[in-house]
Amino acid sequence: MINPEIEYTEKIDFSNCDIQGVSFNLQNLKGCKLNTYQAIDISKLLGIIIKD
Repeated sequence: MINPEIEYTEKIDFSNCDIQGVSFNLQNLKGCKLNTYQAIDISKLLGIIIKD
């Protein structure tokens, strides 16, 4: 599968998954579980700047 698209992510735990290259509708990410590195990557797509 090349560049799969996932539409409904509520209650899905992606924290142990390689989601690089997967297409997400950012509105549909509500309720999913991500690890720290995934959350940082997603935040960049949203234009969020994280300060230490």
